[in-house]
Amino acid sequence: MNTYNVSCVIVTHNRLELLQECIQHLQAQTYQLSHIVIVDNDSDQPTKQYLESIKSSQIIVYTSTQNLGGAGGFEIGLKEAFNQTNDNYFWILDDDTIPTETALEEFVKASSAIHQQFGFLCSDVRWTNSDSCNVPVPVNDWNEQIANGLIGVKQATFVSILVSRTAIEAVGFPIGSMFIWGDDTEYTRRLSRYQSSYYVIKSVVVHKTVANVSTVNIFNDTPARINRYFYLYRNVFFISKKYDGKLKTFKLFLHDVCDLIEIPFKAKNYRFKRFMTTFKGIISGITYNPKADLPNKPSK
Repeated sequence: MNTYNVSCVIVTHNRLELLQECIQHLQAQTYQLSHIVIVDNDSDQPTKQYLESIKSSQIIVYTSTQNLGGAGGFEIGLKEAFNQTNDNYFWILDDDTIPTETALEEFVKASSAIHQQFGFLCSDVRWTNSDSCNVPVPVNDWNEQIANGLIGVKQATFVSILVSRTAIEAVGFPIGSMFIWGDDTEYTRRLSRYQSSYYVIKSVVVHKTVANVSTVNIFNDTPARINRYFYLYRNVFFISKKYDGKLKTFKLFLHDVCDLIEIPFKAKNYRFKRFMTTFKGIISGITYNPKADLPNKPSK
């Protein structure tokens, strides 16, 4: 297991207490991290001061002067880890993810069991009450590696995944222009196309979100968050075009149009803004076709 040099990549924005708790648990891992790379998405002063105080040769901090969204943050964070370290594995985590002390060790054991042949590995994510959370999407032959405690999957979230330098060299980085919503779906589907990917049953993390299952949507979200739905409708349509085929994409288009039609009847307020945001997202999704950046430096 000594061949695994691992950087952890975190994106944060104004969640100082959770970030501190996350880092504390990372530093208490039974398998020691080589580096922690943190992207500060233009947080407020207390977060900036804290990050400045912990910077070291092991903790690399990238401070952005604007909020790049989760997608932009993870793209930059993974590039920083890839280019500034010699590490051959990268553990991507949300800043509200609290890993159990053996979470990384179990990733390493799982990788060894399958001879380092994987697109990504993902953790068993639990909510604060121990219910399942952020459940990945399995593949049809999900049980081929069940004897090793692995379930075959094709899609997961950036709550907790492990990728290798080799995989990044093959498929590139997350797509930063997606900004929010769907960037982890696109990236993990890209990785699982490259090589089989797995849910590691014994790698457990806790995701400290406000709620496990959200009932918030374009019809009822707060006015301050309406603009975000442009990215949701655009990005999901882009992902479907890329991975799902024409029939499923057409069905998604019809579903999105139905949402558009229902907004004047279901929304309690800001109907025009909700309608136009959704409309612009759908239209943009038709032509949106970003390309992922590949590493521009040779592996160290």
